[in-house]
Order: sequence, then structure tokens, then C-alpha cells
Amino acid sequence: LAAERLLAGVRPSETRSALGVVGEQLEAVLSDQHLFVHVGRGAEPESGRYWLADESGAAESLADRVEDAVLAKLRSSEGNTALEIDTGLCKQLPGLLTPDRRLVMAAIRSYAEFDSEDKVWRLRPEDQPEARKADVEQMLRLLGNLGARLGYQVSGTDEIEWRDEVHQSSLLFRVDETAKFGSVMRRRSGSAARVEAIVIPGGRGALVAEKTRRDLRLQSWLESGLRIIKFRHVRRLSEDTTLTRENLMERLALDPPGQEDPQLPLL
Repeated sequence: LAAERLLAGVRPSETRSALGVVGEQLEAVLSDQHLFVHVGRGAEPESGRYWLADESGAAESLADRVEDAVLAKLRSSEGNTALEIDTGLCKQLPGLLTPDRRLVMAAIRSYAEFDSEDKVWRLRPEDQPEARKADVEQMLRLLGNLGARLGYQVSGTDEIEWRDEVHQSSLLFRVDETAKFGSVMRRRSGSAARVEAIVIPGGRGALVAEKTRRDLRLQSWLESGLRIIKFRHVRRLSEDTTLTRENLMERLALDPPGQEDPQLPLL
């Protein structure tokens, strides 16, 4: 207010301090649901955080930008120390954008293995571009075959949708090799699917957990009913002869992002 020479407009009274007047004006602006969305638990204006109601012009999240930069660095060299990666990130994302070490290491561990002999981090073979492209194509094919086997009407190429015309319901599967959910979060509001799922490599689980810890929007979005399914779980389900429509939702939930390597129940 001082920088914009607006303090003169804040007139305290006998019953209200200048800070109280500013708080009331701020609360009035933040309560405008056409402008802001209140994210997080608690009904009080002071609780939680606020985000834009229309986020079409918002920049990519810092966590997603860090993931992008780490992956690009790992794929462009034979090996890097954590310090080299961190130094490069500080140059790309200076000032207030500089990421903390916890986020940087979560991104590194999501894509790389530590070579204890050379003391560097190397991209895992399964995260090479050609390998991940083949994985994504396999997931789309398996999901299409699995939906048809369960009697759903299957459609889509980049996204696979299972439709049940009798019960007017559908399941939508989006396959991604990364843990970047920003664009999917923006698209989801227009989806009519009863159940939505994002299918990702198992190695992204810890990175998803770290992003969720940092981002109340992502936390709220994931708690709204969206499912995250790992590549390995889709492979297991495709081989599960006991899978039916009746137990599908239960089986989809058997391998959450934070879990290491569960087994399907033996029946």
C-alpha cells in the first residue's frame, strides 16, 4: 500500500484499526469466487491458501518445472552429482524460485540411480525416452484390451475411456511418464467421467507424495476421487483372471503411490 501511495485511503476509526480495515478489504476481495478459490481445510479466511478461479494464464508450477529441468539434465549427460544438478537449477530458477533441496532430491531419485563407484546420479534405463515411449504405448494397449475384456465400450487413443451405457458411467485413464499433473488438473473440470485415473511409472510415487505435501491444490484434487495407478499394477491387472466389474474398484486401489510392491490377492 505504501509503495502504491494508497495508505491515505485506509482510514482507521475509534472501533477499527488501520490493520483491521485492510483485513476487511482483503477478505472481501478473497471471498469473490469469480477471482479466487479457497484451498485447504477450514472455513475461516485466514486458514488454507488461495488460488486463481481462472488459472488459464497461470505459469507451470515450480515443482513441475524442477522435474522438467532435472529430467532434461539427466537425459543430456552420462552422470551428474547432486551438486551439479542443484547448481544448474539455481541458475535456471533464481531468486524466490530457487527450489529447496528436498524437492530437488525427490525429482532426482524419481528418475535416477546413484552410482556409488563414480559418485554420480545416472538416468535409469527404463526412463530413457525410447523405453518410456514403449511403456506408454503398452499401457494404452493393455487398458484398451482390459476394458474390452470386462465388457466396456472402449474408445480413445491418447486417453482410454471405458463406458457402460447401461449404467451411464465411465472410467477415464490418462497415461503419463511423468509426475506433472498441472495440465491434467486444468482439463479435469470438463470431464464427465465417473472415475478418473492417471497411470504413471511406479518410480514417480515418492515424487507425487512430495508434490502433494507442498501443494494444497494437488492434495485437494487427489482427495476428490482421482486415482493414481502404476504401470506395474496395470500389467498385473491385465493378467488377473479373477478381475470383474464388481471387484474392479477394489483391485484398482491395491497399489497406491506410496506403496512399494504389493501382490494381488490369491483366490
